[in-house]
Amino acid sequence: MLLEPPVEGIPTRPCPTCGREIEQEFILCPYCRTQFARRCTSCDRSLRLGWGVCPYCATEVGAPALARTGR
Repeated sequence: MLLEPPVEGIPTRPCPTCGREIEQEFILCPYCRTQFARRCTSCDRSLRLGWGVCPYCATEVGAPALARTGR
């Protein structure tokens, strides 16, 4: 498996599904399309899947089904 070199100055982490290096703030892996989080429609902060309310601005966001977004 080829791993992308990290971009200097940008924090990265391995995707727990495919293992490739991705930026820490990504809400889905661009390689395997596994979704980790989503953005609040009100404050644009990153939210974990399954949260029904944004803990940063208290906006009701609903809780979508936890699923891999593969095709």
